[in-house]
Amino acid sequence: AGLPPNYTIFGMVSSGAEVLDALANVEVTSGGSGERSTPVATQVIEGIDITES
Repeated sequence: AGLPPNYTIFGMVSSGAEVLDALANVEVTSGGSGERSTPVATQVIEGIDITES
């Protein structure tokens, strides 16, 4: 997401894990460094809720 490599993003999915699974299973192609991580089709998340506890 454009963050420096020394940042760690963490959180918890409290609902909607099926959306996360669907994103994890999209067809990908090789990125600029040769890693297989670039989605073939654009993936869009239409909304999220962020809560702090």
